[in-house]
Amino acid sequence: MGIETNYPKYREIIKDFIAKNPQRNFYVAGGWVENEERVTKAYLDEIYPDKPLLMQTSSGHAMLLNTKALEWAGFDAAYAKKMGSDLVHVDENGNPTGYICEGPVFEIVPRLPATVEDIKEYLLAWQEFAFKAGFTAVGDAGIDVVHRDAPKAYHELEQEGKLKLRTYGCMLLII
Repeated sequence: MGIETNYPKYREIIKDFIAKNPQRNFYVAGGWVENEERVTKAYLDEIYPDKPLLMQTSSGHAMLLNTKALEWAGFDAAYAKKMGSDLVHVDENGNPTGYICEGPVFEIVPRLPATVEDIKEYLLAWQEFAFKAGFTAVGDAGIDVVHRDAPKAYHELEQEGKLKLRTYGCMLLII
């Protein structure tokens, strides 16, 4: 049996983060593992409907967006029709369900409103989470997939002596 997503636990982790960081205008969660249960924007709208909230899969190839994030991205029925329902999943009326993959994900990543300092904060939170789970080393198959400035953030954390989690990072290179 593969890894399963614990949606109630994810909900609590995300709610806790938002409660501790109410000043943010944008929230990106990561590490979601897709499985048979298809969730939609309603799952994220239930968690936080007031600001854009995106949840990226652990592979980096898919995302779930709440309604505000879909609006921010400009992903509407016309966009879904242009991209195709295999990349932008739609409901019976042709409206995006919130699930996107591949091209639309890589279209959003460069637009994410995060600074290098934000990314460093995210990486340090990830490091703490990994250590608590017993990991001392990880592989990041696409350090630039989560955000274009992630390689710089990794480098700065290393230079500052704050990156303690051994990380084997790969970058997506498209020429």
